[in-house]
Amino acid sequence: MPTLLLTNDDGIQCCVATGLALEQAGLQQHTPKAQGKYRWVRHTAIHDSAALAESLDSYGISLAPGRIFRPDGQATAWFRVNVAASMEGLQKALLRM
Repeated sequence: MPTLLLTNDDGIQCCVATGLALEQAGLQQHTPKAQGKYRWVRHTAIHDSAALAESLDSYGISLAPGRIFRPDGQATAWFRVNVAASMEGLQKALLRM
């Protein structure tokens, strides 16, 4: 799986999944060129990311469904994923669903 290994000024390395890895998992990014360890993504076949989060939890994958960031708690397809973690597990789980 394509990843980019970055080293910050302190010499601490972190593995950051690339936009290509997210796309290979079938995910659309809200801001494809965003930097940082979190990305907002959605899967076009999913309408409520809370249901996706619950399903992926059984595979040991945690994500933040977008509704927890909305003041009204309204369902949304968007969710926040930590791209500093490996995307391999997320890719495999999405392919099984």
